[in-house]
Amino acid sequence: MKDKQEQEFKPYGTIVFMTLLLLLTAVVWFSVYYIQIDRA
Repeated sequence: MKDKQEQEFKPYGTIVFMTLLLLLTAVVWFSVYYIQIDRA
């Protein structure tokens, strides 16, 4: 029973954290990108 639970374990917290981190990075990058376009 324990082996089956370990096989089905998925680190949802880590997946959500990495997704939010990527989204935050994308938002920061695009905001800087658009500021540079506006200045040009």
